[in-house]
Amino acid sequence: MVNTAAPAQTLTISQPATDGQTLYLSPGSPYPIQACFSASLDSTNPTPFSVSVNNILQPRTNSNGSSLYAIGGTACGFGLNTLTYNWTTEPGTNNVTVTFTNSSLTLTATRQVVVVNPAFSITSVSGGPSGESIVWQSNSNLNYEVLATTNLDVPFTNISGVIPGSGGASFFFDPSPDPFSKFYEVIIVP
Repeated sequence: MVNTAAPAQTLTISQPATDGQTLYLSPGSPYPIQACFSASLDSTNPTPFSVSVNNILQPRTNSNGSSLYAIGGTACGFGLNTLTYNWTTEPGTNNVTVTFTNSSLTLTATRQVVVVNPAFSITSVSGGPSGESIVWQSNSNLNYEVLATTNLDVPFTNISGVIPGSGGASFFFDPSPDPFSKFYEVIIVP
């Protein structure tokens, strides 16, 4: 028989929720980075925390001196507290690190997140069902279809059916990408 115990203090990133997550956001859009930490750590003072994106420390205060790091809320569940920082997103692959440091303890949590501009993008998907994710800016009162071809001398054909638009961005997952080249077109339909 072996007795075990969880660590006395923990720090994890809860948002983005998974490593490698893709966010479909326009460049410069705010995105709340959230970290969960043990309530036994100083749960009201943001000073021991730091948030870095791509090894660049994110500002702790704005120009008037008020904190940009917020502590509180119930997003993390019982016995945990929440740190939130509204990050101004940058397109591409970004490494997010949240660190807690005091005189006796250092805890670090990391996540990788990919930010894609939803104007129109095609992203190859791996780590699950392979394919390509097609994302475009859309309106909630319009319907769309995704067309594709592997040869520009051949007409595009519908591969999606009708996709009702959602405010902001809509997407279609193509599970059958061509290994050499595939061209996509998104059209508005009645």
